[in-house]
Amino acid sequence: MSENTTATDAGQADNTNDKTLVAFTPITSQEDFDKAIQARIAREQSKYSDYADLKAKAEKLNQIEEANL
Repeated sequence: MSENTTATDAGQADNTNDKTLVAFTPITSQEDFDKAIQARIAREQSKYSDYADLKAKAEKLNQIEEANL
């Protein structure tokens, strides 16, 4: 490395050129807060949207394994 090591060279992210960053705007009302929370809950629930299918497949596998014993 050169003698002029910057924060970026030390492994820290330099986000000044990242065009995807959005300026922070604080939540100022209960309605805005509720919308943000609902969006977060929806994102989290979407991770597990196929849980019922996986559970059914696991049960079927258990039945097959028990039948083979």
